[in-house]
Amino acid sequence: MTVYNRNSPADDTTISATYLDGELSAIESAVNDIDDNNISAGAIGNSKLANPKAYFALHLKAGSVAGGAAIASDRQDVTVVPVTATLVAVRVSCTAKDDGGGTEPDVDVYLEGGTPASILNSAIDLAAALTAYTGSISTSSFSAGDVLTLRATTDATGGITDLDVVLLFKTNHVA
Repeated sequence: MTVYNRNSPADDTTISATYLDGELSAIESAVNDIDDNNISAGAIGNSKLANPKAYFALHLKAGSVAGGAAIASDRQDVTVVPVTATLVAVRVSCTAKDDGGGTEPDVDVYLEGGTPASILNSAIDLAAALTAYTGSISTSSFSAGDVLTLRATTDATGGITDLDVVLLFKTNHVA
C-alpha cells in the first residue's frame, strides 16, 4: 500500500509547478491505492449509498401511575410516528414500582385508530424498578401519522413511578 509522506522542502528549495505536480501525483497514488485495497468489489455499491438506514427513537413517558383498575382508558402518553418506519426494539423502565401485594404492574403500547390494538405480543411486566425490559414486537410496520399510546395496568394499591418506554425505529433515509 502506498503511503503519502508529505515532503518538506528545504528553506532554499523553490516551490515550482513541477514540485507541486510531484506532490499531487504522490497524493493521488496514495488515494487510489487506498480505494483499491480497502474497498472490496461490491462492498459499497450505489444501492447501499442511495438507501442508507436512519434510526430514530420515540419516547412515551408517565411520571406517576396511580394504583387502580386497568387504566388503559386513561392513556398515559401519546406519540405520533413521523415517517413510514419499522419498529426494531421496545425498552421499558421505571424508577419505582409497587405491586400493591398483588400482581406486578405491566405496560403496553397501543396503535390507535380503527380498533386500538397492542403492538406487543404481550404486555411487559415490571418485576423490578431500575431495570430495562425488552418487549416482544407483534406489529413492526408503521406509517407516517400512526398514533401510539402508552397504557399501564396496576394492582388496586400498586403504582409505577417515572415510567419510560423507548421505541426504536428504522427507516430508509429520504433525501
